[in-house]
Amino acid sequence: MICDVSRMTSKDVIAFLKELGQSPDVYSGYSQGMEPLLGNHDVYIYAKGDEVLVTVLDPLPKHADELADEEPFNGDHPLWFTESSHRESPVWKLAMTCQMIRERLNILCSHKCRVRGLLLTSTNIINYDDITEIWDLLSVNVCHRMKGLRNIALPVNADAEEPDTLPISMVWGAYYNKEEIKNAERELSRFTCDSPSMDDTPPQPQLYDFDADDFDLDFRDSSDYDCNDDVDDDADDDCDINDVVHNKSTKRRSGIMREVADVTLTITPEVDGRLYSGGIATVTLTAEKGNYFLFDTYSCSIYTSDLLLMASGSKVACPEERLKGNLLTVSMPGHHVWLPGNYFLLLSNNDISFERIDFTLDEQLQPSLGERQACSLLGTEDVLLSYIDILRSYWNNLTSQPGTAQFRHYVIKRQQLAQYNRFYQSRLGHAIGTNVNLLISKRNDDIDEKFLHNLYVMCETKKQQFLYLNCSTLYDSSRPNPYETMNDELSNVSRRVICLDGIAMLLSACGKTIVKRVFELMRASNNENVLWLCGTRQEIDSLLGMYPSLNSFFLRDSRLEQEQYTTFELVQAFRNCLTEEFPPIGPSVMDALARAIIKGNSNGGMSAWTLKSIRRFVDEEVYPHYLEHAYSNFMLEDLAKLTETDLCLEKLTGSKSSFDECIRELDQMIGLDSVKQGIRTMANNARLYVERRRRGLKSSDKRVFHCIFTGNPGTGKTTVAKMLGRIYHSLGLLSKGEVIEVDRARLVGRYIGDTEENVKMVLEEARGNVLFIDEAYTLCTDANDHKDYGLRVIDSLMTVLSQPDPDMLIVFAGYPKEMDRLLATNPGLSSRFPYRYLFEDYNAEQLMQIARHLFERDEYILNDEATAALRDVIGKALGSHSEHFGNARWITQLVSNGVVPALADRVYAVGSDDFQHVEASDIRVAYEKFSPQTPAQKSAPRKVVGFCA
Repeated sequence: MICDVSRMTSKDVIAFLKELGQSPDVYSGYSQGMEPLLGNHDVYIYAKGDEVLVTVLDPLPKHADELADEEPFNGDHPLWFTESSHRESPVWKLAMTCQMIRERLNILCSHKCRVRGLLLTSTNIINYDDITEIWDLLSVNVCHRMKGLRNIALPVNADAEEPDTLPISMVWGAYYNKEEIKNAERELSRFTCDSPSMDDTPPQPQLYDFDADDFDLDFRDSSDYDCNDDVDDDADDDCDINDVVHNKSTKRRSGIMREVADVTLTITPEVDGRLYSGGIATVTLTAEKGNYFLFDTYSCSIYTSDLLLMASGSKVACPEERLKGNLLTVSMPGHHVWLPGNYFLLLSNNDISFERIDFTLDEQLQPSLGERQACSLLGTEDVLLSYIDILRSYWNNLTSQPGTAQFRHYVIKRQQLAQYNRFYQSRLGHAIGTNVNLLISKRNDDIDEKFLHNLYVMCETKKQQFLYLNCSTLYDSSRPNPYETMNDELSNVSRRVICLDGIAMLLSACGKTIVKRVFELMRASNNENVLWLCGTRQEIDSLLGMYPSLNSFFLRDSRLEQEQYTTFELVQAFRNCLTEEFPPIGPSVMDALARAIIKGNSNGGMSAWTLKSIRRFVDEEVYPHYLEHAYSNFMLEDLAKLTETDLCLEKLTGSKSSFDECIRELDQMIGLDSVKQGIRTMANNARLYVERRRRGLKSSDKRVFHCIFTGNPGTGKTTVAKMLGRIYHSLGLLSKGEVIEVDRARLVGRYIGDTEENVKMVLEEARGNVLFIDEAYTLCTDANDHKDYGLRVIDSLMTVLSQPDPDMLIVFAGYPKEMDRLLATNPGLSSRFPYRYLFEDYNAEQLMQIARHLFERDEYILNDEATAALRDVIGKALGSHSEHFGNARWITQLVSNGVVPALADRVYAVGSDDFQHVEASDIRVAYEKFSPQTPAQKSAPRKVVGFCA
């Protein structure tokens, strides 16, 4: 047993610790200090199974004689002291730290854990033998008179696998708050004050730690100290002790604090009350007339409506408060930027009664408070004040992640159930079981492994361990056994939270084996395993549609969705990113940034921003401007401050929504009037669908937006496809929005099975994008030609084409007549493409506009004669071109590969230095080379090529 060190000598202890640190099955680690009680000590920790050993090296360098007094000194806990000085006992601090670790582990685990402390000190403790019994009661062992202690470097095995039943890494590096210290002190005081060896020791004074089961000293008049004032006269005198929940009285959280007559709140941002920046929130409590506050601790917390902690603080009402009248003020520094919006204030008195006050901040940051509301036991407010605070670091990670309001509310529900189950199990001997399988819909990659792990910790799934797997790593075609990794990761999995991320890979052919293994694990575990599927909404829906048996693991409310980032979240994310990299941001600069983000987001220009987008903006825009003036002042004592100019705010305020930008680019294209109108109608239809879904309105069917583009070469089909990708990405219907362009040669294979493998790889690449199949008619020209492997491409694509919201937009492109023949080869193919667009040939004026744009872009100048010559050759080309004229592609070749080279030859032949003006001769030379009548320039439908059986 790793905690059994009580009978070891100093020499044996050191050897024992070294053996523990080298053991591969013991979790061990080291840190310089352990906040907040052991900040200047070397701390080693060892854990195995249900046991934890916390080892501390006392930093005193000399062998000074010390008296380890088992009695309190001046009402404090035991101290070590000499005749000339006093200091806080490291044994006591170690014992309290172990108690706090023990309490947190008992929350995270379903069983009791043994936590013991070990203090190694070079000090000679005079009454060592007399006090060992007290130390043993505190679960602490001490080795004194250690030689060479400061030179000891105990080995640690930080890479060792964590114990299966003990999440020690979650608690030993955590920061413990004042309330936890207070609870640990109260728990250990009974050993030092009430133990049999200290019968004559007077009890320690406890001014403010009244037990809620015995007293309810909320507030009292100077002449009235009746401790039963707050007892309900109608209460049942035979109250069962089992009515107590979580070791707190049923009178706890009783509701409105009757001693408080009024509550006021002021928000004072830094420097100027109108600045959107950090600042102080001040809560002022007014007592009832003729009364005053006494002996109570009043705690205040301010949250946003999405449960982000904005500010918190507390104030102890001491007897001296009588001299200050009937007011009690609690000041709280803000943790984030104050912005107009909805918030609520939680006010607690001695953790016994508490209330909630909703309020709003206007544009001048003036609060408007609502009515005071009583809060119930195990309500949202109770969970925030009591149980969430224990896991504060994990909760802060959840709240700092934008778009995760649903996740935070889910954690509250899980905590409510966990606390109720403790009470329920004490009554009936078993807990209420619930389905904790989750479908986690992600909008982007900001939800990562760290976030998902923190969610697991907060969800009270302590009976299972967390297993995160990215599906892309479970299949490796380069290995002899492609599923070797899957077999290793999913073998003998029991009592685990199986978190599968990147589930797009499961939609491919190789995903079938993985899904089957996961399904078997879930079925065989008898509800001991938990399944989390993480991907985009479309990926999750497609996976459940492809494997309907998976639906049995999930309930109707099992889906958590990452939402579009709010303006408030974008401001906080920008601030967090900047404060990590730069000197403290001034209030005026923060205010300017906040207002720019508010304006930019209201324009729709930041609707698709992510944490990566913010980081990229800081790296590409802010850093260069900041360093430009920081370098010139780097020898100054103070670092250069971030300025408004550094932030490039005009790029935030002037940005338009990506949807509007795409529509604007579409409108700026020359010609294509019917296509533009059709694309705009399709996009508006998609917007309507997205908005109805966001507002929770019913939709009778799933929208499909696959398209067919027909037209001659050079009419803008690929360009419009790229715009469609960006449009649908801006609406959230495509997760990426790029264009994957393929043709028959890439899709059709050389042998049986090769075609299906090619299509599978293309579909994996196209997931979240636009799959643009050029000259799609070459895939199949005769439905009866079963030797043509192109038919297998059509059959493989039909699966995706029939899926609702497949996170993919498929575009078939080709000549009109040939595309009609393709659609006729499969009766169901035509209905899969609800949108068809004809890209008409450009007329002479439109080709002239394209040519002018190309010349102006590169600063070439056409004189009148050259302009007339250009118009003339365009007319000739249109009058004599073949059926499949190159349109914009032809005019681009004429300018780039014909006119510009002809200008270069002319300039260098005559020795001219005029590199801008284009002459008519340049136009005529180019036309001779790129005349549509030239056989090399004629375009015709490409002959079907590919592999046949």
